[in-house]
Amino acid sequence: MYFDIFKPHKALDIFIRYYWLLRVPSVSSQEVSQQFLTEGVELSFNLGDPIEIAMENSIGKTVESISISGPLTKPMKMRAKGRIEIFGVCFRPGGAYFFFPYPAHELTNCLADSQELWDAKGASMVECFFNTCLTSKDRIEYLDRFFLHQLKKNNRKDDSISAAIRAIELHKGLITIDYIAKTAGVSCRHLERKFKERVGLSPKQLCRNLRFKNALSSKIRYPEGSWLETALDCGYYDQAHMINDFKHFTGLSPSVYFKNPTTVDPFFTANF
Repeated sequence: MYFDIFKPHKALDIFIRYYWLLRVPSVSSQEVSQQFLTEGVELSFNLGDPIEIAMENSIGKTVESISISGPLTKPMKMRAKGRIEIFGVCFRPGGAYFFFPYPAHELTNCLADSQELWDAKGASMVECFFNTCLTSKDRIEYLDRFFLHQLKKNNRKDDSISAAIRAIELHKGLITIDYIAKTAGVSCRHLERKFKERVGLSPKQLCRNLRFKNALSSKIRYPEGSWLETALDCGYYDQAHMINDFKHFTGLSPSVYFKNPTTVDPFFTANF
């Protein structure tokens, strides 16, 4: 397996976390399965064989060329056979608001097609991407130009709500909603409404996702630490609180979950 990330143009950095490339050669007919949990929109260009993406316990959607997945409250699963090659755009929480003409909550826990969001412009962009971009360098340069144009065209301002989203990211969810609202100069109710429009998740849900992912990555980096230490360091009230989140997001307790070797998979850990 090959997985790599690439930085976007510096003017896009506060909106797009990175571009990424996943490549798995076709070695057998065995199905490959990956989970991912994202707080921002993910735009994925499928350069390999068809893949299937599904929410938990739901019928999957086959993706042959492009998919757009929204922010998630529970993981999605990607299943594939044959050759896997995907080039993706990982938006920061709320980052896609500056490029897509839609309220983010319409995409929460959903998949969409580019034409549903950009109409004919989306179809043209996809056609250009697949027909003219032959290397990762070509793809990065093309997407940089496209998103810079969209940014200028939409002219949506970066404001205190964007700063509040970045503060939650910076603190990895270890921050109170009251403090965030006060810092942004708005009421908690107004903050909730703006998060629904821009992020697609409530401030509380965004904090929950980031806190869990921080605990997950912390345990991967420091496996010798106790579960109680990990829980307290990552802002949980106690170990039981952290176990509840592990079960919510993975269906397993932490001790059972970490017996699974996919936890050290670079694609899995980068996107989960």
